[in-house]
Amino acid sequence: MVALMTACTYPDPVIETTALPPGIVGIWYDFTIEVSNAGIVWSVEKGSLPPDLKLDPKKGRIYGYPLRVGTYPMRICNWPYEMSADEDCQEFTLTISAAPKSENK
Repeated sequence: MVALMTACTYPDPVIETTALPPGIVGIWYDFTIEVSNAGIVWSVEKGSLPPDLKLDPKKGRIYGYPLRVGTYPMRICNWPYEMSADEDCQEFTLTISAAPKSENK
């Protein structure tokens, strides 16, 4: 009796999102980066998210209440299931603007 073993191979992840939508100070921000052949872990590899936002490492979801105006360049990566596959990374810039001033009459 001969047992055959086949290796499972997973395709490389491919990040499909090309830009992050801008945010506004004090307004809930919630955006999930789209990816095909999703890997198991998301991470910010260079730069940073705005200080008050978080990246869900399992879902690629950026969320939170931004509290500071600014432009935040970053490199976000999706890491595959196995070491033989390549991760995919994308450069993004997230801009957080001030809330519009209300007009008091």
